Amino acid sequence: MNGVDIGRGQSFKGLSNYLLHDELQQTAERVGAAWTCNMGSNIQPEKAWLHMLWTYNSADALKAAAGARRGGAKNEKPVYHYSLNFNPADNPTADQMHRAVAQSMDRLGLGEHQALAVEHRDKDHAHVHVMVNLVHPEDGKTAALSYSHRKLSTWAAEFEDAEGLVVTAGRRENQKRREQGEKTSCKRKTRNAYKAAAANDDFSFEFAQADERGQLAKLLSDGRDLEAKHGRERRVLDTNFTDQTRAADRVREKLIKKTTAEVKQGMKPQWAALFRQHEAQNRGHEATENTLLGLFSNMVTTYRLKVREGHSPLAALDAAMSSTGRRAHLDQAQFQDRMNLAARQRQEVKEATKTIRATSHDYKTGLRADYFRQLAQLKTAQAAEQAEIKARWRALNDARGEVEREMQERRERRQQRQAQGQRRGMGYRYAMRPNGPRR
Repeated sequence: MNGVDIGRGQSFKGLSNYLLHDELQQTAERVGAAWTCNMGSNIQPEKAWLHMLWTYNSADALKAAAGARRGGAKNEKPVYHYSLNFNPADNPTADQMHRAVAQSMDRLGLGEHQALAVEHRDKDHAHVHVMVNLVHPEDGKTAALSYSHRKLSTWAAEFEDAEGLVVTAGRRENQKRREQGEKTSCKRKTRNAYKAAAANDDFSFEFAQADERGQLAKLLSDGRDLEAKHGRERRVLDTNFTDQTRAADRVREKLIKKTTAEVKQGMKPQWAALFRQHEAQNRGHEATENTLLGLFSNMVTTYRLKVREGHSPLAALDAAMSSTGRRAHLDQAQFQDRMNLAARQRQEVKEATKTIRATSHDYKTGLRADYFRQLAQLKTAQAAEQAEIKARWRALNDARGEVEREMQERRERRQQRQAQGQRRGMGYRYAMRPNGPRR
């Protein structure tokens, strides 16, 4: 077994998506078993990162609740990632994988921390990836990692002996050398280092990569330019439609205002006649109020009107005895006359502006129809341009696939030529010796 200290990061969600899916895909064909640690049995692996993120964001509150001192530098990389790689000759059970994850976390001092373990089946050997939240879920403190790779190596040797797995000879040799005072380095190579080593087999691959980068940069630039061009075209179309619609509204309101003024001007003689009529009624009422007979006539008229309106005889008599009450009936009748004339004026305005409103509605309907027709044409043209960009992407991806397949073939040929014992941490030479591996 080989434990690999992959390192620390910032994104729980990003690493979770990588572990629970195929690389750069939304599928999950390479994913085998997945389980969580220290988060409860009802937590789904897909939701584990949310609980880890909550714990990380609540670190200060957890420290306060636990009585721990707050402060210090903020933990910017709370995500720890390591993997456990079994020998291809091993066929570990699910229980062995669970024990391996739990024991390795204990050895690293992370036994009480939240973790997500995911088995991958995309290699010729069984291996498990482990994502650990370095923030303790109870006291909010960040775990201090030191000599993680050496701790994993020591634990892996003990685990191989305890579980009867294939012994990794390279690790035992390194341990002996360290015990003798020699300095050993098992630093994990970066992905770029492996790619560079593979590319050294053939300089043509380096040129292919350079050409690929050039095509990729050109395609990305063309894609961004096309997206900006499509945005401008859509904004121009929308702006033209909005300006035309607002101009039509302004013309309609101007015509309605002009027509309304003409109708009001035509109604002025009727308003003048009504006002003269009301003035005459007011003078007549004042004249009758100044004579005893007229006053009595107004009182009788007011009393009868109030009774006819449903008032009590006492209330009707009170109104008849009051000058304000006797005048109120005349004011109400004059108010109703004005309301009737105003309603007739509004109706004439409505009739006079009906044609204007209908014409404006038809014009704006035509504008909308033209807009949607132009929009459909624009979408069709833009879809054709986008399809061309997508076709170029497919062609580039196909070319990249060919290069990757060629690289894979070269890598396999190179690995076949290498001695089995040269593969780091797998112990093939020891596993394949005539007497077999030690159990």
